[in-house]
Amino acid sequence: MTAFALTQDAIDPLLDTLLPGSDVLPPASCTGTGAEVLMSAKGVDAARAILAALPPDFADLAMPGRAAAVREVARLCGAVQALVEVAHRAYYSDPDVSAVVARLAAYRHPPRPAGPEMPPFDPSILETVRKAAPAWRDPRPATPDDNAR
Repeated sequence: MTAFALTQDAIDPLLDTLLPGSDVLPPASCTGTGAEVLMSAKGVDAARAILAALPPDFADLAMPGRAAAVREVARLCGAVQALVEVAHRAYYSDPDVSAVVARLAAYRHPPRPAGPEMPPFDPSILETVRKAAPAWRDPRPATPDDNAR
């Protein structure tokens, strides 16, 4: 049994160590990141492995101590990379975080598929390509009938 039960309260200090936020971005514990991690089999497995390897007082450590502990576990165990992947996907999908990133990146429109309207496809632009000879050689051996064509 690990020193940490796998609950939102147990993983929030770990997630805040990985995604501490900034003056404009919230820490992971203030987003839906923890809930998303707990719904992901990959995230749950990774969090269990990491929490089992961290010191029992991890949540009480100051941020530099927590960061050092996570770096040490990452050196010994691949679970940290797996958790980072799940946590980053969840964190940057959070609507509040996405809004800040969009504002900072000065997005004028959302990325596809909900991006700007595209004009309807005009098949006439392919007419030159359709009329051109094939750009490949037929791999089948030539037959006498081919010369008649």
